[in-house]
Amino acid sequence: MLAVDDNIEKALFEALDKAGVGSAEVVTVYYGADIESTQAEQVAQKIRGKYHEKQVEMVSGEQPHYRYIVSLE
Repeated sequence: MLAVDDNIEKALFEALDKAGVGSAEVVTVYYGADIESTQAEQVAQKIRGKYHEKQVEMVSGEQPHYRYIVSLE
């Protein structure tokens, strides 16, 4: 676990930074069962805005326990 925060997006961006997003080309985010697709797309747009040189993919992972799981390639 790389980041913990009451604000989901803040924790996600902190985790991306700590995981070394700068050296990745592709960011794949699997969003959980309790996240709506529109909410996930808003998060994807924020990631694209901050890391505009990255390819960002958002996938419905339907995982029950984690809101977001991120893969960096």
